[in-house]
Order: sequence, then structure tokens, then C-alpha cells
Amino acid sequence: MTNYLNDKSFLKGLVIIVIMLLLYPYLHSLSSFSKFFQTKELYLKDKAHVYVRDIEDFDKKVRRISDKLDIHPDWLMAIMHSESKLDASLVNYKGSGAAGLIQFLPTTAVSMDITVEQIRNLNHIQQLDYVHEYLNEVKKVRKIDFENITDLYLAILYPKAIGEDMDFVLYRKPSQTYQNNSGLDEDHNGEISIADIDLRLKRLYPSAYQANVSRLRFSFAFYVFLLLGILFLARKKIPLQRIQFRIKYLYRKLQHEIQLRLPNKS
Repeated sequence: MTNYLNDKSFLKGLVIIVIMLLLYPYLHSLSSFSKFFQTKELYLKDKAHVYVRDIEDFDKKVRRISDKLDIHPDWLMAIMHSESKLDASLVNYKGSGAAGLIQFLPTTAVSMDITVEQIRNLNHIQQLDYVHEYLNEVKKVRKIDFENITDLYLAILYPKAIGEDMDFVLYRKPSQTYQNNSGLDEDHNGEISIADIDLRLKRLYPSAYQANVSRLRFSFAFYVFLLLGILFLARKKIPLQRIQFRIKYLYRKLQHEIQLRLPNKS
């Protein structure tokens, strides 16, 4: 019978698995690497003060649902400000019937078993639940991740445009949808394209536009190391050189993520 206590491969695997299981609650609670680099002060928080009563709870909830959606909180604040100036009771004055933080259309509200009138009567923190529900549904239906702030804004304006080329046109003059969104036509050519949306966000919200989200997840690292432990337990030989290569790759990726979040000195 094999003496497992003298089997170095078995002991290595056992140690790795025990350590990873002990660390799992902490890694799981962190959920994503980007939490370490969130903006210290919530973007446009000073603008939200005008309308939000409990600003600290609002701050926490914006960050929480941003993490669930795997987006930067600056993106969410920017698009809500663009749509409603962060006034949760705002109604579209051009007649579309849209209302709320992200200007929910009546048809969108009905799909979530609520009306725009009811949405308007919710406070900011309550309304954020519907913001999350809507954006999460777009992610699931479109089977995408929001890679940047423009993608996130398109999820509100025209979800089918996500992933299309910059010259893709959302609305054209003289349609009513163009009239309702004419302020988005950056070059005033009678068409609202993805390029117009992107340029407008870059011009109005440069800080949010430049913000990035790390896709390096601790949960992924957890399962990688857990698998490594299992392989050791199974006494499979893992070339040391290959392990060193992977560690160096992850280290370089980590350095790159940190540099992306350092303040721009220019």
C-alpha cells in the first residue's frame, strides 16, 4: 500500500486544496479584482446631492450593482446623469413618456411589472433595483458583457447596437425617435450613430470614459489553484517551468491592471 505521507506530490496537493478552501470565503466576498481600484469618491456624487436624500446608501448601492453587472461605477453614474441629471422623478419633456434615472420607457416598465408613474415615485435607492434588473436582462438576452461606457449607454438607447461598428445608425431624421434623442447627434448630420454616442460620452464624461474594469477574477484563480491541487493529489507531474511561466504571465497582467488605474499625470 502506498504511504501517502511520504508522497511529496500528494502532500503538495493536499496543502494547496486546504489553503484554497480556507481562503474561499474571502476570495468569494471580493468577487472581482476591480474592487481594489474603485474610485475613492463616487463620480458625480456632488451632482447627486441635489436630488438624493441618503447619499451614502446611494453610493453603496451604485457600487454594489455595478459590481454585480461587472461594470465600473463611474460608467453607471455617467449614463444616469446623461439621461436624468440624477433626478429620479424626471419625465422626458419631448413626449416619449420615459421617466426615472435611466429614462425607462413605458413599455420597458411594463415588462418589469411596473409603470413609469410608479417608478417616478420610488426613491433613488429603490429605483436602482430596476436599473440593475433592466441592465442585467440586457446582458442575459444579448449574451454580452459591457466592455466600456458606450456599450452601457447603448443598452439603454438601443441594445441591438452593442457590438456593431461605429458608423451603425440608431436613429435618423425625421423619425420621432430621432427627435426625442436629437441632443445625441454630435455632428448634427441628421443621424445618431454609435460614433456620436461615443464622442458625446468622451466629451462630457472624460473620467468615466477612460475608466476600465478588470476582468481578472479571484474566483477564476481559486479554481485554477484548486485544480492544481487535485492534479497533485492524482500524482500527475506538472512541469515546473510551465508553472513559472503562468505565474509570470499573471504577474505581468496584474502590473498592467494596476498601471491602468494609476492617476494620469499628463
